[in-house]
Amino acid sequence: MSSTRTSLLLAILTLLMAGVALLFFVQARRARSAATLAEQQILARDRIIIRQQQAAERAGRPLATNEATADPTAAYVDTARVQLPASAVFADELGTLTGEDLSALIKAGLPEDPEGFLKADLSKRLPTLAAAEPATLDDARILTPHLALASWHDSQHNGIAVLRYTVRGANKLDWQVLDWGE
Repeated sequence: MSSTRTSLLLAILTLLMAGVALLFFVQARRARSAATLAEQQILARDRIIIRQQQAAERAGRPLATNEATADPTAAYVDTARVQLPASAVFADELGTLTGEDLSALIKAGLPEDPEGFLKADLSKRLPTLAAAEPATLDDARILTPHLALASWHDSQHNGIAVLRYTVRGANKLDWQVLDWGE
């Protein structure tokens, strides 16, 4: 009886230890995921600052230190002076194009920051793409070199649209709504 009780206690202790180990594994994985997301945000901010500095150098004026950190959407000044709405900047990785995708879009005729240009263009064109009264872009994610996801609102509705875009040359895009929902 004593050996049965000992075996049972050992089995319970083993299960508890396995549960604790699993808990630590899950917490470590969440921490790594949060760290990766934070690192991606920092790298995206660094790219914006570098683009701002390059645009300032091309314009022949030095970039003030506070200018580089003031507005993350100011990186789009070297295109058509289009500023992306703050609501279209994302903190997660959904919709982040790969380096190959970005290179392909630049070769197709988009400016040096294709994602920013696509989001800004979609923001301008969304009212004409919307079936309802003029819609305002809340969020935009460039999913692939041909697909985008946009969340929008108008005075009465909120919605999501899946769109296909086609690059038609230097800074020229065609947008097509594939699916639309409220």
